[in-house]
Amino acid sequence: MADSSSPGHTKQLSEQQMVALQSAERKLFWRVLVLNMALMFVNYIDRTNLSFASVQLNRDIGLDKATYGLGAGLFFATYAGMQVPANMAMTKIGGPIWLGTIALCWGITAACFAAIRDIPEFLALRCLLGFFEAGALPGMWSYLTHFYSKQRITIPLGYLMGSLIVSQALGAPLAAGLMALDGHGGLRGWQWLFMVEGEDLDHGLVDR
Repeated sequence: MADSSSPGHTKQLSEQQMVALQSAERKLFWRVLVLNMALMFVNYIDRTNLSFASVQLNRDIGLDKATYGLGAGLFFATYAGMQVPANMAMTKIGGPIWLGTIALCWGITAACFAAIRDIPEFLALRCLLGFFEAGALPGMWSYLTHFYSKQRITIPLGYLMGSLIVSQALGAPLAAGLMALDGHGGLRGWQWLFMVEGEDLDHGLVDR
């Protein structure tokens, strides 16, 4: 959709043009916005599942509080450091391919946590997770601006950030249910958590 320099540009549209605009936005909601909302939901789930897994995980691989904190910090170090490069890459590659690729990469990385055996592997995967997730949120913001004018982007961004709130509400019970699978299939609860939330959820989105 073309942008306009006039803050009240929609008021200048005819009734027919407004109907066409609203119809286009309804289609964008289901074809673009909903998928980005789901991606945001999974992004936050993958980012925070470590906190739910930590009780079992720390004990199983001998992770102390200081090392756990270091892992949390390494995530945000690479996350912050890759924000600008990631979005420069998106402008070259294109939104759909870029967002789909990094979603697949961070899903695989999150699932790999299920196989960690020692502290170096834990720290390396935390770095990688931050590296791949860095371009997600700003990338989605940027991608949506290609479809909505600056006067009409507020509500779509509100939906996008609302999905983050939903993930905060549903993340804990989802994690609790997966952690309850402890012992099934010879796997610990934290392994089920990382595998399902990392691999299965992200692959479901990328396949779409």
